[in-house]
Amino acid sequence: VKRGTHVQMAPMLGLDVKLNYASVLPKTDPDHAWTTVPVSNYTPAAYRALVTIMSLVKQGRRVLVGTDIKAASGWLASELSQKGVPVRTMLKGNGSGDTLDPADRAKVVKEFQEGAMAVLCSTQKAIRLGHNLDKGSAVVLLGFDWDYETYAQFTERVHRLTSELPIDIY
Repeated sequence: VKRGTHVQMAPMLGLDVKLNYASVLPKTDPDHAWTTVPVSNYTPAAYRALVTIMSLVKQGRRVLVGTDIKAASGWLASELSQKGVPVRTMLKGNGSGDTLDPADRAKVVKEFQEGAMAVLCSTQKAIRLGHNLDKGSAVVLLGFDWDYETYAQFTERVHRLTSELPIDIY
């Protein structure tokens, strides 16, 4: 690595985060209030994710939804809940707080596995390791973490040797 390269790369690394907010869920950006332009969370990506999830639920499938922005999983769960979809998130409270404790996350995973809900919304990092969600049949991703390992581990929670149904990843 050339000396001083990190100084040149810092703006690009920061822009990646800002572009992620802009394309996934703009109102979750802590700096979104600086603009006078109205901001909506209904980006093409968020809208398409909601449409895809609703379509899968109507087919009777269990869906794991993964985001890389914590507040995005809460927003998606709220929007789906308003449409009558049985959904849970891995966040405390109303979906905008901290991630649940490990024991509570395990309870939510158990509910998903037993069919108590059609959709489980989570950040990719919250359940990328140690959970078996082989009763799910689809994964919908809204935004990607910066590393491939997080994405791969998250999708593998559903795509298991014990999976009973074909798995689709959107």
